[in-house]
Amino acid sequence: MTKDIKDIIIWGIGKQAERFVDYLAEVGINVKHYVDLHNAGNMFRGKLVLSPNKFKHDFFPKDRLIPIVITSQSEAAEDRFAHTVDYIVNDLGLLNAKLLHPAFLIDHVALKYSGRAVTIGFPRTGNWLLKFIIMKLLEKTTEVKGEKEVFFEGLASNHYHTLVDTLNGSFALCKPKVMNIFSIKRDVLSCFAYKYREFMHFSDIKTKAFLTHKFFHSHDHPVNIAPFRQMGYNVFVPVRNPMDVIISFAFKFVHTVISMEPERDLNKTESPFREIYGDVRLANLDWFEDMAARTKAYYEEFINLQNEDMHVVRYEDIITNPIAIIQEIAIRLGVEASEDEIRSIWNEYGFKPLMPGEKTHMFKPGAGKWKKYFTKHHVDILKSLDYPALLREYGYNEELSEGLFNANIPTATYTDDYDLYLALHDYIYYVLFGVPVTYQHFDVTCTKRVELDFQFVTKGQTFYDAMLFMLNNPYCRKIISSLDY
Repeated sequence: MTKDIKDIIIWGIGKQAERFVDYLAEVGINVKHYVDLHNAGNMFRGKLVLSPNKFKHDFFPKDRLIPIVITSQSEAAEDRFAHTVDYIVNDLGLLNAKLLHPAFLIDHVALKYSGRAVTIGFPRTGNWLLKFIIMKLLEKTTEVKGEKEVFFEGLASNHYHTLVDTLNGSFALCKPKVMNIFSIKRDVLSCFAYKYREFMHFSDIKTKAFLTHKFFHSHDHPVNIAPFRQMGYNVFVPVRNPMDVIISFAFKFVHTVISMEPERDLNKTESPFREIYGDVRLANLDWFEDMAARTKAYYEEFINLQNEDMHVVRYEDIITNPIAIIQEIAIRLGVEASEDEIRSIWNEYGFKPLMPGEKTHMFKPGAGKWKKYFTKHHVDILKSLDYPALLREYGYNEELSEGLFNANIPTATYTDDYDLYLALHDYIYYVLFGVPVTYQHFDVTCTKRVELDFQFVTKGQTFYDAMLFMLNNPYCRKIISSLDY
């Protein structure tokens, strides 16, 4: 939970603390005490530096609600945040202390960049295609940033690597085949890991890792455009016909599904299994109505932000007129690119599987897929949600005519495997995006820790036990909550 901070305690005196205190002054945050084992008894910024023991016995009882910001570094200027957390928690026993990483201040200071970009869009709208095009164009630019930006970028990087080390250590005994830590929202870190027939996903650990990248790819809500614009980012919004978005979601496999059981060879752009998997979803009209309503709500958020400085890029325009659209993107980025260079970019990324190791991310690329799968029942739902108005708003002049569709709801005979895989997708998207769960399965555990704003889903006892150990370990809890205030 984020709230205003008026006072803090600085733990660790050195060059990092010197600069950090200056930035605190810029935003009006007061330092109540300075604590440092090696500088105790000296004066720093007009205050007497306290020893850890003196602080513990004489000041902590009355100041225990004031956050402690750890700025400790080694003599070689290496980050000592994790080491100091361990000392405070396990040696001094200050289990109730609120410990913050100095990267928390990123929320409060004004930072400005030139030569950066971000995409913010709904999943399945051509995000990855736009991402790779922008990243390729940005290779031709030089990023401009000042000392202040470099300082806070370093804090964000240190915090991220501390989180990664903690998470990797927590799950090492599970011996996952793959563990991937990633960020698809501005301030949130997520993770998935899997091994044979076992997996876990968790999300909503606070991070500022986005600041360490020249380009950031986000599925966050459109309201988060504003912070990026304030920092000087070029904002791109990928858009696709929302009816094709629904179809892509229906046939979407999450990476976990194809990786848990590699012998099933599910990593294909098309397969009979995948067709049935998608048909089952589309036959569930409750699922369809919820998916259509959520897609529409997200698109309407952008309509309400039309005054924001953002560049909307329609997927259909990229695939039908790639040279002109990529040139527009290049101009927006301030990049000079010849037609041959742009053509080379399109030849590299157009209609190609772009997610590493996952062919299923690309399902029958192109436009108008919905015409094959929608029925009168689907069209009636879309009309009840006023989809014709939404389509017109984004320039899709599609006629929702019943004559375009199959006559019957698709039916399929399927085994328990389909129930499990459908449930896995729903649980994972619930953890990542808060999407309601339509399909459930007895073999999957989904848990939320409200006090940490932390959610996880798992199939497999070893992952579950490791997760509980991490969440109940005082040191680990301090690390993963070190940006919560």
